[in-house]
Amino acid sequence: MLRGIKLDHYESGGHRFTLLGAAKNGGGADELVIELRGKDNGLHFSATVDVSEGARRPAERSASPKLGAWTREAVYDGHLLFHGPAFQVIQSIDGVSREGLTGTLTGTLERGWTPEPWRVDPAALDGALQFALLWSREVLGGASLPMAVGSFESYTDALPEGAIRCVVLGREVHDSRAVCDVVLEDLSGHALAAFRGVETILRPGEPVVREETSAGVPS
Repeated sequence: MLRGIKLDHYESGGHRFTLLGAAKNGGGADELVIELRGKDNGLHFSATVDVSEGARRPAERSASPKLGAWTREAVYDGHLLFHGPAFQVIQSIDGVSREGLTGTLTGTLERGWTPEPWRVDPAALDGALQFALLWSREVLGGASLPMAVGSFESYTDALPEGAIRCVVLGREVHDSRAVCDVVLEDLSGHALAAFRGVETILRPGEPVVREETSAGVPS
């Protein structure tokens, strides 16, 4: 992410954005540079997309992190996670530690979203980033925002049915920044999609509480 987006006119005319794609460095069609531009051609997001036949490689089942107890009552507390009902996809949380966090969520089919020719599950992917924010709060001591993703990998074109397992694997923890991987699996352990290198930073002005718990993370 290069520049945030404020939807000040969401309910009064909306906003116009342009999604652009071109071959990387003028080369072949296997790698595309994708950009999202807004007002005055301002660049908000950019990514490189690998669409070659070998890009979608099978993934082994993710190792489960060692977890402590999850002790918070509310997941959607209106502060860290302030999503409306359609995006409240998290169903359960197994536990949390500095090593990661695991739980289950539901995707687009289970939420009853309007049918579209989806190539990925938008509800599940949003839920994966919600899990990343929950883990980040535990290790940083306050609410954070997702600022960058190293890569995204999709292993299926079909929308998953039923519950989806989400595995957060912690990679780095700094004073105000954390990095993790987030893998989505079906309940048999087959990988559906993965975010690699999800980087979160503490929100500006966010009160920070760093009190060690039995899980080895701040509470």
